[in-house]
Formats: sequence, structure tokens, C-alpha cells
Amino acid sequence: MAKSTTLILCVLIIIFSTTVNSVSFEKKLRLSNIIHKSCLTLGWPYVGIKTVIVDPLSLELRVAYCTGTTYGGLRGYYELAYNNRLRGGVLAEIGATGFTREKFSGNGGVVGMAVYGEYFVLNNIGVTLDFGPAYIDLTDKDGYRSSGLEWVINTGLSWYFR
Repeated sequence: MAKSTTLILCVLIIIFSTTVNSVSFEKKLRLSNIIHKSCLTLGWPYVGIKTVIVDPLSLELRVAYCTGTTYGGLRGYYELAYNNRLRGGVLAEIGATGFTREKFSGNGGVVGMAVYGEYFVLNNIGVTLDFGPAYIDLTDKDGYRSSGLEWVINTGLSWYFR
């Protein structure tokens, strides 16, 4: 599972760097504005890259790994409120997960939504909190399936490339 997470991160870095190098000079000027509004998100046990697509919309690619469970997903954020130190809004998330335990292994999917808040402790570092329901559907290699609605809480740090 750790190898697949590493592979996903490497592919994302290659795609991002190829995209940055292939655009014209004028587009790079606009791209610098996007990078200025981008950040690295860190939490336990996840890491992600978040960027503003068009104000107030942003996207985040997120991967997580914890003791036999790997997750990769895409989050879409819609910002509702913002001031110097605080920002908040709603988000939607879709992702895939794989798991391996002593006696069973399998994969599944996650679809969720949440409300979020971010407090800036410094100009370029924010503390984040989001919580909301997520529908999780898991199937093991023998075909046993389990699904249900769960409440999820995430906390972390955002480091903006300002």
C-alpha cells in the first residue's frame, strides 16, 4: 500500500511539473497567481496539495496512509466567508481506499461533504478543521461488503506558497 501512495505522489509531481514547464510565458504569469493561492496540507495521516481554481472554488488532491489502509481522493471547496485571519465554507469529497489486515483485505470508496474552517496563525500558515458525514463502502477480497454513513473530523495545517 505504501508503494501505491508513493507512486500516486510521484505521478502528481510529474504531471504538475510538466504542466508548469509547458505553458507559455503569459500563462506562467497567471499560473504564478494560482501558485500564490496554493498550499500544502498536512494532517494525521494525510498530505495534500490544494489550489484555488477560480475564487471562491478550490480543489485538493489528498492521499493518506495509516497501518494497512491507503486513501486517495479529490476535495472541492466552496469558500463562504473570509477575513484576515479566518476562512470558512463547505466541501465535497470523493475518494478510493484500499486496506490490508491480518485475515482480510479489499478496497472501497468514500463520498462525503463537510463544513470547514481555517484560522491563520501566520500569514502563510493556517490551522484547519472540517467535519461532516461521509458514506463509506468497503468490499473485501471474498466479496463481503460493508457500507454506511459515518461522521468524519479532520484537523491539520495548511502551508501557503506566498
